Amino acid sequence: MSRNASHIASTLSASRRNNALAEAIAEVTKDHGDKAVDAFLDALKGWFNQRNYQAAAELVDYFQTHGCLPEIAQPAPPRRRISRVTSKADSACSANAK
Repeated sequence: MSRNASHIASTLSASRRNNALAEAIAEVTKDHGDKAVDAFLDALKGWFNQRNYQAAAELVDYFQTHGCLPEIAQPAPPRRRISRVTSKADSACSANAK
């Protein structure tokens, strides 16, 4: 349990934290069955609360309440920067302004 808790707590982003919790739940389910998940989540949340890992504790609480992990908004793709090409007319206007 503490290995999974340490891994989840060490993640820096919400999406990685979600993935780490999903992996931990899958591992517990595989090794100990579905009935062990609730006890695991309670222990995990207690571990996070003792160490003030609020984001991780809230994630476990969300999973316990909703039965799923929260959706993480995907970042918008970077916008392409459009370079401005100066036309001869713009150059002429700039020259006349001086």
